[in-house]
Amino acid sequence: DTDIDECTGNPCQHGQCVNQDGGYKCTCEPGWTGQNCQQDINECTGNPCQHGQCVNQDGGYECTCEPGWIGQDCQQDINECTIWNPCQHGQCVNQDGGYKCTCETGWTGQNCQQGELIFSMKVHLYS
Repeated sequence: DTDIDECTGNPCQHGQCVNQDGGYKCTCEPGWTGQNCQQDINECTGNPCQHGQCVNQDGGYECTCEPGWIGQDCQQDINECTIWNPCQHGQCVNQDGGYKCTCETGWTGQNCQQGELIFSMKVHLYS
């Protein structure tokens, strides 16, 4: 009895073929499944992107992160205060997914970029 090596035909599309008596077995690469490793696993069904949108790809996935987040799974907060200190005339406080500016007196706006007009009037009473 001679065993035919089914692996010579490269049946495993995304994996390694192991010849066995009377058949073969595929060991699939990560992200692939099926008898011949022909079926893409949808990794997005597990919601891997903590702060972003998951995009399934052949053999994997990619996260499109929301503003203020980075990392393979959008799991790391960007510290805007240390990277580019956005508060022009104020104190920057990092927050999850963003930041907040505490403006100095006389300044306003999201980044403390707008000067407030302060009028002072002196009233003199003459009698």
